[in-house]
Amino acid sequence: DYDVERIHVHLDYNSVTQIHDIALLQLLHVVQEASGLLRTLTLPTRPPGASYARFTATVMGWGVTEFATEVTADILQQATLKVF
Repeated sequence: DYDVERIHVHLDYNSVTQIHDIALLQLLHVVQEASGLLRTLTLPTRPPGASYARFTATVMGWGVTEFATEVTADILQQATLKVF
């Protein structure tokens, strides 16, 4: 079990349309060993308001995989994207 200290939900999340369906879970303690069901990440440290343009970001999730449908992934999906 992992104790969650805080949940950071996207400010523009819409529960009806599922737009911006993303959240970060800030754990109370450091996870020593990740399993096949859990991967941790370290957020970058940059000054508040700093731009991440031209950096790359890795996104993961089990969400909707086809536009305008409710088809969701059976396995964890991952993509690396350029930040604009």
